[in-house]
Amino acid sequence: MIRIFATLVALSLAPAAQADGTAPALPEPAAGQSWWGLGSTGILCYQLPCPFHGVFPIARDGTRGKPLSPGDDRDPNLGGPDADLTRIRAAFAAGECLIAEGRLEDDRLLISRIHGHCDPGGAP
Repeated sequence: MIRIFATLVALSLAPAAQADGTAPALPEPAAGQSWWGLGSTGILCYQLPCPFHGVFPIARDGTRGKPLSPGDDRDPNLGGPDADLTRIRAAFAAGECLIAEGRLEDDRLLISRIHGHCDPGGAP
């Protein structure tokens, strides 16, 4: 019972956002890895090509970088654990965005783990 209470208190005290309303910073990625956004880029365009979906770098403060592809890329060249790749494909199909840790190797992004969902909005 005490353990359940302690867990609930810890969850209620964990900040969903910092005092200024921004999301907490991402942790330092593992050596040789970077944070990447996968899926919806948050970009809206009036002319094509438009990178509605794709792969883009994400800074530790959540700032989104420019997508790797100038057009809509719903099938990027990814490698990694099958469960993570399935989750990423589902996010692309649903118009969602995931943050993953990975590294570029030639023209392929190798995913080592999924961190969670991107903050809504925030176009690069």
